[in-house]
Amino acid sequence: MDKEQILELFRQIMEQQKKIRLMNIYQGVPISYEATILDVDPETIRIKTDKYQTVCLYREKETYIQSDLIASSIKARVIDINFLNTEAVLAEFSALTETIGAREIVRVQPFNQIVGKVIIPSEINDFEGELADLSQDGVGIYMPSQNFNEDLYFKGALVRISFSLPGKYIVDEKRKEFEEYPPEADERYSRFNLRLIPFVQPTRRVRIVASLIINPEIQINGEIVNTRWESALNQYRIGIKIATNDPCRAFVAHFISFRQAEIIREIKEIWSILSVKR
Repeated sequence: MDKEQILELFRQIMEQQKKIRLMNIYQGVPISYEATILDVDPETIRIKTDKYQTVCLYREKETYIQSDLIASSIKARVIDINFLNTEAVLAEFSALTETIGAREIVRVQPFNQIVGKVIIPSEINDFEGELADLSQDGVGIYMPSQNFNEDLYFKGALVRISFSLPGKYIVDEKRKEFEEYPPEADERYSRFNLRLIPFVQPTRRVRIVASLIINPEIQINGEIVNTRWESALNQYRIGIKIATNDPCRAFVAHFISFRQAEIIREIKEIWSILSVKR
């Protein structure tokens, strides 16, 4: 599908007063809001969307467009933004040959550097690398080029990752029940009866018999699912799938929820700055 065909589809969407959906990935978190096409020119379209989506357009300088009338996703470059009106001008459209559905997985990037040690259980050698991102199902870690060995770090290889997660965690180790807690609390469990409660001031009486762990050191067992060379960083990125029954999944889930909330708060703060009329 060439540019003229894409623009013709945008004209049809505008005439039928249908919505499109924009997709951006902000520090690993998918941000997706609907948008209305206001104008279609020979080279560009002008759209109106949510204020928080405009922050992503500003930071990423591109977006992905989806619509029921378009079989594939359309990649577009952002060339102008009006924050007060939450409008943007998009150009340089290209149809993608593969889906971007996988981008909807929350894969957060740590705010500060987290160093992890990767161990091959059957080998003596290990290495330390910086965590690239974390999801509920996997970990990405950068490996210095001098440490990469394709005979050890291949798809399907079993590995163990050891690292410390920032934050405070309340862990129930004795199967004690939490009698009352805020109704909005987000509970997560593992098969070892590990319970995590957000570190907030309770709104009602709470009886807790548990341990408080600050910056816990965790070990994750997993399997390498992909390796790729990151030329800009001069490093390899190793993608590792976390074992389904790994008890440390609960810690990872808690960290992801906390980091996601941080990122959303950051987007709101950036909007409050950019939207000030100069």
